[in-house]
Amino acid sequence: TWTFDEVTGELAIDGSGAMYSYDEFDYYEWSNIKDSITSVVINGAENVGKNAFNGCTNLKEVMLGETTASVDDYAFANCDSLTAVTIPYSGNVTVTDSAFENHSDKLTLIADALNTETATYAQNNSIVFIPVSYDSEKKILSFGNTFTVYQNTDYYFLNYYILKNSECEYLHFDKLVFDGVLTDSYEAQEFENLDPDAENLTFVDLY
Repeated sequence: TWTFDEVTGELAIDGSGAMYSYDEFDYYEWSNIKDSITSVVINGAENVGKNAFNGCTNLKEVMLGETTASVDDYAFANCDSLTAVTIPYSGNVTVTDSAFENHSDKLTLIADALNTETATYAQNNSIVFIPVSYDSEKKILSFGNTFTVYQNTDYYFLNYYILKNSECEYLHFDKLVFDGVLTDSYEAQEFENLDPDAENLTFVDLY
């Protein structure tokens, strides 16, 4: 089943098992609203079907489900506004070569640090990969490599990983960069208290 929020532009997909794969995007039930979709949240599906979101030019962010273990051919092809895809599956996720065909230079894949298959895919396709890990005490949530914050993206993954482990107290970014975030914008206000010399960021700094 799926629902669409006309106010936020979020398409939520809930279910179990495999998502259908089609040779043409027009076969998907949400194809008639593809220009209005700005975010996608998937729960329960084992995969993202072939051509599922091909040509969703205003899609900015995707949150895959914890059971989603593969991203099929052209699933997010020609989504030239897509900047963040979170892959929370605990093991390796198979991403086909064409899954993000014609992607934006800003596209970032965020996944478990042990998900080496997605990391290799990202490297081979000139996509930024952000590995996610916790310290041994589960107190520090770390995002590796260089994470770039872009304007008008909600970054669902922060809430997901924070809520996943209630004992976590700090965020750590290897390198945090702001691109196109104006000093008087909402996004910049959220981060205005950050200490550039801090080793970690407490959650109070972010919310």
